[in-house]
Amino acid sequence: MNSYAFTLAQHRASRLSTWVAAALMLPAGLGLLGSADAQSIRPGYNRDVIYQVFVDRFFDGTTTNNPSGDPLFDASGSNLQKYLGGDFQGLTAKMSYLQNMGVSAIWVTSPLDNRNLQALAGSVAPYHGYEMRDTLKPDEHFTTSSRSWQPFTDFVTAAHNAGIKVIVD
Repeated sequence: MNSYAFTLAQHRASRLSTWVAAALMLPAGLGLLGSADAQSIRPGYNRDVIYQVFVDRFFDGTTTNNPSGDPLFDASGSNLQKYLGGDFQGLTAKMSYLQNMGVSAIWVTSPLDNRNLQALAGSVAPYHGYEMRDTLKPDEHFTTSSRSWQPFTDFVTAAHNAGIKVIVD
């Protein structure tokens, strides 16, 4: 019985030392000990100046995607419950403005196709991007009439060229 108790104690000590070694190695593996190499490969959002953008509310870069006669769109910009015309082209056009403000990451609302229905509570358009209908298409209010992803791709490329990260909600 003594030999069994001794072996069990050895086994427990061995397992404990394995856990202690793993716990000591974990921070190094995660880059938490501050090595330059570990710091350079982490995304670094903890130090970024993140600017959240409601695409429709930022800047109208082209009027070609502003639907005339659409009950969800307000060309005058006075009805804040409707689409107002902001688009990916507007984000691209204002990249230097964002860069000059010190923005290092842009958090954009969903670029995906939204339902073209007025909300049940009244005549509120889903300009915020959170009533997705099709996860494969961009919202027609933010892109071109052909519903191309190219304006979004151009925006992301311009942001990256300016040293700005893009976070998609």
